[in-house]
Amino acid sequence: MTSPIPLSIYNPVCSYCWEKSDKAEFILIGKEFHWVCSKKCKKGILEGEYFKEDIKYYQKLLNKLTKMYIEIYDESNQGFFAKLVNKLGK
Repeated sequence: MTSPIPLSIYNPVCSYCWEKSDKAEFILIGKEFHWVCSKKCKKGILEGEYFKEDIKYYQKLLNKLTKMYIEIYDESNQGFFAKLVNKLGK
């Protein structure tokens, strides 16, 4: 659960679109507090799109890190991981 104390009272940033807004409201959605600048952003958070974007970002990051690890490790292991990944990908 995030802090119920607004950390950016003078310069709030929307939790959904990441835009600074003087009109943003600090509201409780589910179990977390969020700065929300519009009805559209509030709806996006309520529908879970806020979290879907986070998940997509972390999936891409994990894929990049995995690929980098495989490439680095594979150099010393003579292509074993590249062959394994190709088999699993098919």
